[in-house]
Amino acid sequence: MSRKKEYPGYLLYFDQMQGLVESCTDEELGMIHRAIFYYAQDRKEPEELPKEFRMVWPAIRRKLDEDRDAYEEKCRSAAYSATVKAAKAKGQPAPDRTLFDAMYNRGAGFTTRKLKEQEFEQMREEKLAMLENMPKSGRG
Repeated sequence: MSRKKEYPGYLLYFDQMQGLVESCTDEELGMIHRAIFYYAQDRKEPEELPKEFRMVWPAIRRKLDEDRDAYEEKCRSAAYSATVKAAKAKGQPAPDRTLFDAMYNRGAGFTTRKLKEQEFEQMREEKLAMLENMPKSGRG
């Protein structure tokens, strides 16, 4: 399996930000952007927000979560496709998708820190061993 990518960033949508941009001061916009940045990066809830932003924060948070979930699913699907391709190249059956997803989610997951090469290799070896020891009936 290849190294998982870190979540690369977030999008700001015009329809969500238009009213805020027009009604907030530059200082308030800076606070709002900082809150969005830290939530998107670490899912850290903002402690203090301008009044106007408190009303729209739940909608923005939901969109940030949906975007992250979609990105994680895209990465999980790509990792599974690569695993299937590697298994076929070795003449082995493809792993069961449900089992793969469980191992993928239990593994490195999405992290805000980069894995050290040694940590990555250890995790990779553990996952490969799990796949090799999986009963033939559990494979797809």
